[in-house]
Order: sequence, then structure tokens, then C-alpha cells
Amino acid sequence: MSKNTQSPEFFSGKSIPRNMLCPCNSGKKYKKCCFHNKLFEKPILSVIQGKHIRGMEDDVLFRVGYKELPTEFVEKIDNWLEKNKIYHLGCWGNSHILALSNDIDGIDVVNGYYGYTLKDRISYLGSSFKDEEEGIKLLIHNSQFLKQPDKDKGILRIPDGTGPENRDEWQDSYLDLNTRVLWMRHSWNKIVGAGDKKKGVGKDIHFDLTTEFGEENDSVWTYLNEVETLASGSIKDVEVLKEKYDEELEDMVDTFESDEADNLNPNYQESSTPFPNPYPPDKDDEEIDT
Repeated sequence: MSKNTQSPEFFSGKSIPRNMLCPCNSGKKYKKCCFHNKLFEKPILSVIQGKHIRGMEDDVLFRVGYKELPTEFVEKIDNWLEKNKIYHLGCWGNSHILALSNDIDGIDVVNGYYGYTLKDRISYLGSSFKDEEEGIKLLIHNSQFLKQPDKDKGILRIPDGTGPENRDEWQDSYLDLNTRVLWMRHSWNKIVGAGDKKKGVGKDIHFDLTTEFGEENDSVWTYLNEVETLASGSIKDVEVLKEKYDEELEDMVDTFESDEADNLNPNYQESSTPFPNPYPPDKDDEEIDT
């Protein structure tokens, strides 16, 4: 019987044979090259939108505005903000477009959750709940549709608001009954190793342009919980991955624009070269004066 020689599907959620040549075109076997980050096996949009994350992990105790980052990053982000919008409710795209920019290295993506107390959510952000007690009662009712592995810790998994008929599309939110914080999936950025533990900052510096520029967040404290870090170098250092992720992010921006998503970035200059990371023109494409 002949062996199945069908080429594996990349970015499909299916495993790639360990001994085949790596799809990054390095000439090495997959198991000795890009096997460990698995990015050629995972659907790109699913990675960007963090659809795989489940469960809460580490609270982020300290977050800064981007102007408080090391000077070299502030200057580069200032320039980046002139060329790129920050989209309302577009955290997944915002964080990845920044981290994968050709103009800035050393910024990674964090996937996890952000949260507000129910009191703040009702008082400042708008909510269908009349008060905290009504909100707690309704959320506990909704939690019955999901398994509750952390119920004994006072943490409930909550479906994201759609009805049971849309069960396949549910994304987890969480209600902490101890603190009355409602957590929702979110994505932001950090600079690894740039913090100072002696000053209570931690080893990494977290920042979040989506909530920083969002006016609705001015009056409330935003909690963050980190589930995973996506190292930007794992994509930027592999040309094939970089091209594929840029294509997906361009499509995401097209969707934001067609949906007329609000731009939160006051520094954006309309005349700037559009997303994502302006490439220098090829010399062959430049007009030659004669």
C-alpha cells in the first residue's frame, strides 16, 4: 500500500508531520525548526483573536500609559500612532498591529482578560443591570449553561451574552464572586524585561493602547489578567509567517473600516500611509527621472 503523500494543510488546526521540511523554507526538518511555536498549525485569525484561551491565570498588578515606557519606545510609538488607528472594540487587531510593526521591535502581545467591578460597570460604563444584586443574580443564572471547574473558588464561567442557540460561538467571560469583578477577553501589549521589581513594577511593563485611548475608561479602574504572551519575534523572524499575519491583519482593518469602527487615536494623521507597516517601495517600482 502506498503512503499518503498528500501535502499537509497549514494554518488549519491540523498537525504537521515532524519530519517534513519546515514550511518556513529554512530547509530544515519541521521538528528542528518551527515545531515548538506551532504557528504553522494554528488558524491565524484564531491566534490573533485568542479564541483558544480558557481560564484565568496571573493578575497584572501594574500597567502604565505608553508615555511612561522607556524613551526609545515612546518615540517609536508616537511615530506609529501617526500612521495607525486605534479601533474601538478592536483590541485584538490593535495589539497585534503594533507588535508586528516593521518599525518597532521588542513589543509582545498579551492575551487574557480585562475586568471592571459590577459597580463601576453599572455606574460609569452603562449596563442593562439595575443594580449589582440583579447583575449577580442574572450572571449566576447564565453560568448554568457552562461547566464550572472553579466554582469552589468563587469564580464562574459566563457565556458572552448570546443565547443557548449560539452555544458554539460562546467565548468565556468570568465573574469573580469574591471581588464582584466581571472579566472579558482582551488583548494588550508588554515589553518583556523592561520593568523594575524594586519599584513594584514587575519584570515586564504592560500597556494597553485600546483602553488608554478609550474615553469610557477614564472614570474606572481596569483590571488585567494575563493568560499567555505571544512573542512578536516568533512571527516577525519568520518571513512566511510575517507575510501571512500581515495579510490577515489587513483584512481585519478592512473590516473595521467597512463597519465604520470609531478611531480612538487622536494622533492619527489622515494623510499617513495606511496600515499596517508601510513598506518601502521596491526600486523597480520607483519612477526614474529622465
